Parts: sequence; structure tokens; C-alpha cells
Amino acid sequence: MIAGWSRARFRATAVSVCLLAALASTWPLGLHLASTVPLGTETAATIPLFDIWTLWWSGARVWHGYTGFWDAPIFHPTPGAFAFSEPMPLPGLLAAPFFALGAPPALAHNVVLLATLTVNGMFGCRLARGMGVGRLPALLAGVLVVTLPFFAKLQGELPILSVAGTLAALDGGVRFGRDGRPSHAAAVAAGLVAQALSCQQLALYGVLLVGAACVVAGKQQRSSPAALARLAGAMALSAIAIYLFLRTPLAVHRQLGFARDEELVRSLSATPGDFLTRPWHALIPFPAREDPTTFTGGLFPGLGLMSLAVLGALGARGRGAETRAMSAAWHRFALGAVVGTALLALGLNVSVWGVRPFALLRALPGFDEIRSAFRAAVFGQLALVCVAASGLDTLTRGLSNRAWGQRLVLAAGLLAAAENLSLPAPLLEVPRTARTAWTAFVAAQPTGTVVVHVPFPAGRDVTDFSAEAWRMFRQIDHRQPLVNGYASNFPSTYREFMFAMGEAFPKPILACALRSVFGADLLIVDQDWLVAHHGAFGLAGPPAAAPETPDLAPLLSLAYADADVAIFRLAPPPGACPALRLDVGAR
Repeated sequence: MIAGWSRARFRATAVSVCLLAALASTWPLGLHLASTVPLGTETAATIPLFDIWTLWWSGARVWHGYTGFWDAPIFHPTPGAFAFSEPMPLPGLLAAPFFALGAPPALAHNVVLLATLTVNGMFGCRLARGMGVGRLPALLAGVLVVTLPFFAKLQGELPILSVAGTLAALDGGVRFGRDGRPSHAAAVAAGLVAQALSCQQLALYGVLLVGAACVVAGKQQRSSPAALARLAGAMALSAIAIYLFLRTPLAVHRQLGFARDEELVRSLSATPGDFLTRPWHALIPFPAREDPTTFTGGLFPGLGLMSLAVLGALGARGRGAETRAMSAAWHRFALGAVVGTALLALGLNVSVWGVRPFALLRALPGFDEIRSAFRAAVFGQLALVCVAASGLDTLTRGLSNRAWGQRLVLAAGLLAAAENLSLPAPLLEVPRTARTAWTAFVAAQPTGTVVVHVPFPAGRDVTDFSAEAWRMFRQIDHRQPLVNGYASNFPSTYREFMFAMGEAFPKPILACALRSVFGADLLIVDQDWLVAHHGAFGLAGPPAAAPETPDLAPLLSLAYADADVAIFRLAPPPGACPALRLDVGAR
């Protein structure tokens, strides 16, 4: 039935099917697109809100020709703050019109999320077709990609869902190996660039995978020096493009000495047992769900997917001898990728005669900044889908003479996808607008008014930064620079000051530092925290409350107050503060 469709009809069907799979795998998000975002297995609002903020800033720079792109208005006055985390310029481009039109921030986020999952599925379908499987197995491969357990687990971390660039590059490599066309060499390069513009850390793993694919493709085209030259040229151009994009964050990271502690990387490396657990909100509890207090579990790919992959590993594909030989090479590549990426996901937990391969990998440029080694598992699950698509294709060929054959293949693929669903998807409520009464007041101040929020985080866990993420969400409305912030990396000097603020404020010396070192103009204090420190601000408190010293009143004046916050102007009189200097980064 599907075999007789036109190419345009098949492509339209692939898009529709993958979008439906994205809606199903995030259900009930589709009912609340403007007011919620998925949490995945996140236990705090920090990361999803930070992703909304990242999309806003990245999208806002579109209308300014990307001027000042890296100097995001957080961690003021530290330059290059947008280089501290995943900048997501490609997803930001999609979100830009929504923020420009004043759409709910959650809607912009969710459109990007659903588009990301859908495009993942589309390129998974195309890759399966490139590897020689039929149309129905390829469609089901797209559905299997969208519903992978890895994506269900990490729905709350938007950039980690973006793998379409790597899938496009792999598809280009497979097709280049077959015909050596310049367009397919260009697809390899474009896919790598797109991956780097969507998720830098997955791009590092993607480069390894695509590099290996190019070796396979090169062997298939070894009789054509011109074709090999085209592939080499395309790869060189992609390397230049990626370097031009990454040179600023690389320079910022080098200047500020960012590095991932070995113990942290080891703690975020998978263990063999992590491949035998499902995400903690998975529909099916067998094997057991992951421990929600850990980060690396939930990597079990599903019994149905593995069964289809076993069938694919045992089956033969291809019609002619030459086609069969080419398909077999990619078949072996996919199986090797399953094993290789599993070893990468184990990270620093793998040792061979005292040598840890992942430690050697970390010596390469960029790889030293990988924090979560276990995330390489996504490429193992994607490779498993390619092998499973071969199994579905083998099943289709074996049942081609049966009237119910296609229905059985369809049922097998859909059941394998349904097994991996994690529903209902945990959702975080997000206001339809970032505007409040106090953000309107801040927005009305002169452009460039520097804002600092109190209290600062008291701990180092991601949950402790939830308040900072909400403050960054409100910045979408007032757009003034913040001394506060959250990111994957923190400047060491800023981090120490931040924890000092969390522990010792309201000491006057810290208020002086906020003004003279960080240039803060407005101090925004949460009312629930202010209740316990009213005396330090020269405010009247409950009659029974003991007076608090030291007194900040000479350093600031109340400018605004409501039920949520009190806003003070920081304006110490001459001589009230000692000379202070703190290196928070230089241009």
C-alpha cells in the first residue's frame, strides 16, 4: 500500500506521523501548550525555565543581527555569559517570532520541543530509507526515534533532545557511500553544523559517530578520488564553520578556566545497571524504574525495540549482491555504534588494564568540558533503531505475500514504541506572561539599570537555583541586566561571592560590593526573606522582633514594594564603602 505512494505523499505522511508521535510521547502537553513545559525526570523548575530564557535571548539577538550574542545580561558585569551554557542559536531562530509577537513563553518553548522531536523522527525515517529499508519500516523507525526512552527521560532539558543534525549527517554519509554525490557530501557537513548550533555537547559525540560513518562511506567510494575529495572538502568546510561559531565560547572558557572535575564526570558516567532501568515515570515498570535521586539511570531501550534489533541483526537485507554488500557495511556500522556509544556512556567507569579510554578522550579539545558522559547513550538508542528498522524490513519481506503482513509489521513497530512511553508527562506550570507589577517598574527604569536579587542561593544543587531561574524568566519582560544568574558553568570568583551572599548577607560590606564591584543599581528583595531581615534595611517590623544589626539603611532607599518584592535603590553616600575590587572577568 505505502510502496505505491508518491514521494511527496510519503514525505507528508512521515511529517504527520512523527508529529503525532511527538504529541503522544509528551501527552498531555498538547492540551496545555501555552501554560506548561515538560519536566522529564527533572525534580526542579531550574532547567526548563533556563531553557525558556535561553530561547528568548537567542531569539532576541536575531532581530539585532546577533550583535552582542555572547554577552547575555546575566552575571553582570562578566562578559561572554551566554558562552557558559548551550546557546541554542538554531532552536532560538525558530522561537524568535513567538517572543517578538508576545506569545506565551511556554508556547515558544513547546513549539521548539515538538519541532525538535518531529524533525528527529523525520531524519530517523530518512536514515532508515538510506540504509535500504522499505517505506513502512522507515516510517516506524521515525516513530521509534521520537519515543526513545532517552527523550522521555530528558524532556526537561531541551538542547539534549536535538539529534537531527547528527542523523542528517549520518544519512548524508550513507547516501554518499552509495553514489558519491556532492549534495550528499554537503548534507554530512550541514548536519554537523546544525548539530553544533543545536547542542554543542552532543555535537562532540556526533563528530565521533559521523567521522566513523565517513570512513565507511570513503571505503565504498575508494575507487573515486574525486568523490573522496568532495567529502574531505565538505568536512573541512564544516570544521571551519563550527570553529568560527565556537571560537568565542572556547576563548571565554579558556580565559575563565572552566573545566569539569574528574569526580563530577565519573558521577555522571553510566553504570551497567543503568541500562537495565526505565525512566522513573515510565508506563511499564519492568525492568525496574530508575532511582529518582540519581541522574544516569533509565537507559533501558525497551524489550520490543531490542527484539526487533535482534531480528535485524540476524536478517539479510538488500535485493542485489552489490546493494546487499553496501547495506551489510552499514548494518555492521549500526551494530558497532550501539556498542561504542554504550562504552562512551560508561565514561570514567570503564578501565582497561588501568587505562580509562574516556580519560584519554577528554584530552581532545572540547571533550574536557563534557560533564554528563551517560548522554552518549542516546546515540546507542538511535543506532539500535536503525538495526530494528532492518528487523521490521526483514519481517515485511517475509510477510509480503500475506494479506495481513503489513498490519502485523505496523503492530510490531507501534507496540515497540508504545512500550517506551512515559506518561503522563510531568508538567511544570509556567505563567502566560513574564510581566508582573514589579517587572513593569523595573522595565520603566533607564536602559542598562543593573538589577540584583536577594536572597542568593544557599546551596549548590540545581534545585537551589530554582529561584534564580524564575528571576531570569521575569527578565524576559524587564530586560535589564542581572547580577544573578544560572548556567552550566560559573566563573569561580562569582561563585564564591554568590555563596558568600547566600550565607552572610545583609552585611554592609556585601551591599557595598554589589554597588562598587557589580554596578548594581536596584536591589530586589523577596518579601518572604525580608520579613526576617527588616531591621537591617531600616524597616519597621513586628513589635516583638529584635532589632537586627548591622544596618543597611544608609546605603539604600526603598523605591517600590508589593506583596512579592521590595525594591531598593543602591546609592551609598561618599565614604560609606571602602575601596573594593573583585575580578569578575575581563574582555
